[in-house]
Amino acid sequence: MFELRGKDSKTLKIVLDGAAGSGKTFTALRLAHALGSKVFVIDSERGSSRLYFGEQVDGQTWNFPSYILPTFSVDCYTEAIQQAVQHGADVIIIDGISQAWNGANGVLELVDMLGKQKSADGREKGTFQAWGAGGKAHNKLIDSILTAPCHVLCTMRTKADYVMDQDERGKMKIRRVGVKPVQRDDVEFEFDIILRMQDGIGTVTKSRCRHLATDSQWPHPGQEFADVLKKWISGGKESAAAEFEQVTQGPPVQESDAREWTSEEMRAKISELVSSGRVRREDILEWRIRHDIPADMKLTEDQTYELASAMMRKAEGGTAEDVPF
Repeated sequence: MFELRGKDSKTLKIVLDGAAGSGKTFTALRLAHALGSKVFVIDSERGSSRLYFGEQVDGQTWNFPSYILPTFSVDCYTEAIQQAVQHGADVIIIDGISQAWNGANGVLELVDMLGKQKSADGREKGTFQAWGAGGKAHNKLIDSILTAPCHVLCTMRTKADYVMDQDERGKMKIRRVGVKPVQRDDVEFEFDIILRMQDGIGTVTKSRCRHLATDSQWPHPGQEFADVLKKWISGGKESAAAEFEQVTQGPPVQESDAREWTSEEMRAKISELVSSGRVRREDILEWRIRHDIPADMKLTEDQTYELASAMMRKAEGGTAEDVPF
C-alpha cells in the first residue's frame, strides 16, 4: 500500500572522488566523525587512512579501527562491511572502491578471466557473456553498501576523460573533456551525494538533498557540510509529502521531452528511477549487453538519451525493447 511518510532511519551513501592528493581520505574521515561516533575504515589504499590515526581535528581525536583489504574481490569488500556493521559502526568509510572495479581480483579481472574460459565447443566465451557474472558481482558490492544500516562514505579515484572530435578541417582530434571516476559508468545513480575533491575543495556534482545545491563548492568540508546533511535526514516528512504529491499527481514525462534534456538531466532522471526502485540496475546492464556496450564504457550523449528513454518506458509498465531507437 502507498503511504504518506518519509524513509525510516535514513542513512547517507556518499561518494568522494578525485585525483591522488585531492583530499579524499582526510575529508571522508572529517565528515564521518561529524556524522557519527563509531567510525570504521575499510582501506584499499595501502593503509593511507592510518596516517591520520590519533589526529586532533575539530575538537575530536580520530581513534578509528581500520582494516587493510588483502585483495580487492567483491567478497572481500562485502565481508569487511558486514564485520563493521556487526561491531556497531555508525559510519563506514570505504577508501576506496575503485580497486573493486579495476584492482587485483576486482570486477574487470573477473570478467577477463571468465571471458577466456572455454565453452562446450572449445571457443572462448567472450567478454559480453562474462559480463553477466561480472555485473552480478558488482551489484552485490553496491547492494551491501546501500543496505548497510549506517552511513557509508566511499572514495573513488578519477582519471582524465577523452573523446574523439572533428576539427574545423574535418580531421579527428582527441579532446579532453574533464575527469570521470574509476568505476562502473552508472555507479553514480546509486548514491545520495557525490563530492568531487580538488586541492581540499569539494564540489557537489550530485545531490538528492534539497538543502545542498549541485555545483556548490565547500572548502575543506567538515561539520558545516555534515550539519546540512543531518538536517535533511532528520526532517524528511515535509519533503516526503511533496515528493508523494509530485509522483501521484505530476504529469508523466514524455519521451519527446527527454530529447530536450542535457546529458546531466538525463543521467539524473535515470538515477531517480533507480533510487525509487522503478528500474533495477540489472535493467541497465541488460540494456548495455543488448546494445553491445561494455559496462566500463562511458555512454555518448545519444546513448544516454536512448538509455533514459528505455528506462522511462520500462518504469511506465512497458519494456526497454519497446523504445524505437
